[in-house]
Amino acid sequence: MKDLAIGPDFNVIVPDDRNDLALVDGQEEFEQNLAVWVTDYFYREIGSVDEPNVESRLELQASRVARLNDRIDSLASISVSRSETEPNTLEVRLFYRSGEEFDFTIS
Repeated sequence: MKDLAIGPDFNVIVPDDRNDLALVDGQEEFEQNLAVWVTDYFYREIGSVDEPNVESRLELQASRVARLNDRIDSLASISVSRSETEPNTLEVRLFYRSGEEFDFTIS
């Protein structure tokens, strides 16, 4: 399955070298899907980085998305923490069993 590629601000990517929309699939599609669903959950259900248990709630939501996408077995762990450099920002990190990592921020 393929999906439209989106940037970090959730805008659709149109490559400069062709007159078509960029697509993603495989692991990149999963990571994009997870970032969209976890960010949506944050804004819809939590609303603020100051809410109690925000980190554990987002870790749980990320696990749910991974399970729904049949990717939970490829992950070693999921981590959500407050950014040390950016105020009011959460850093979400996926650690794969293969040693790869994927991260995105929510603010």
